[in-house]
Amino acid sequence: MVTTEGRGFRLEALTDFVDDAIGLTFTEQHIDSMMATLAQMGITRVSWAYYADGRGGFTTPSGLNERWANLANTYVGLGSPLKVAAAAAHRHGMELYAYYKPYETGPASCLPEGSPEAESHGLIRQLGGMLNWLDPFVVANPELRIRHKPDASIGDLSGVSIEAIQLTKKDASPTRITAEHLQIWVSDSNYQYKPINVEFGVIDELVESTRDVRDIGGERLTCRGDSVRRLTLTGLNLTDRYVLVTTDFTEGPADFENAGTALLTALDGRGNQIPGVFFTGAMIYLRDSIDFRHHGLVYDCGYGRSLARLDEPNGAGNRGCVAFTRGHNEYLPGVLCETEPRYGTSG
Repeated sequence: MVTTEGRGFRLEALTDFVDDAIGLTFTEQHIDSMMATLAQMGITRVSWAYYADGRGGFTTPSGLNERWANLANTYVGLGSPLKVAAAAAHRHGMELYAYYKPYETGPASCLPEGSPEAESHGLIRQLGGMLNWLDPFVVANPELRIRHKPDASIGDLSGVSIEAIQLTKKDASPTRITAEHLQIWVSDSNYQYKPINVEFGVIDELVESTRDVRDIGGERLTCRGDSVRRLTLTGLNLTDRYVLVTTDFTEGPADFENAGTALLTALDGRGNQIPGVFFTGAMIYLRDSIDFRHHGLVYDCGYGRSLARLDEPNGAGNRGCVAFTRGHNEYLPGVLCETEPRYGTSG
């Protein structure tokens, strides 16, 4: 990273240390070597991300895998990585500035609800599972996070039956998906989904989009008023907490594509949309374990608007599907609210 100061240039390094420490248990010697290398490159200032340094770091689930263990062991060994890095930077003639991300005090690392990992390492409940990597202050004060505006979507919707499912494509082009290719899998604990043998009708029609749809990068996929293809699964009566739709295709090319959060709409018996959150194949953490057949899924992770392809082969258990659970999360995973929602205001 290059920043301009006055008439000259200052070379600055931006460091998000946890991204390094999940790959290697860092020692003081490693950090000193890092700073020596940066100084040799002409770097004069280092920006260092603060993750509860000096307080033991975030609550890290070290028993899950080697990567989390590396991070936990790094904080145990260094005590305060920020303190060690500042001293090393000064030894090599550089400035060091810590930067703090108040809106990342608990990223959406959520262990699937029914998994043994959630039982052993879960800390705060979220739809679909248990959060596990958080600032200790958030764990102690979860009510200080940014809170959803109170409405019916954060109530108990478990008794609402899903009577129909709409699957919407980003455009009106044909699809290879027919009723014979569609499968519905369910779970009551977001763990080891099972297919159900349920008869349903499928209406394949072109309808007018009622809204603009953009992907996670902001690219517009559908304009309001555009013609889009919609498959409606009718004759359902699904009461399971977690419902997943996929296909039996084992090879491509896939053609049923949309932003993940626009791909599926669940309807009640009156034809009203049931509020809920999704898994669409996009995730930040736990990618190696996510598998709807043998493990579980991560809902509402923040990447939901990424492009999803319903008829992509699903052999890995984490692509080529869309899953839904009723309701919205009452709080963002670990984002502290400056208006202190415990006193009656909301973020």
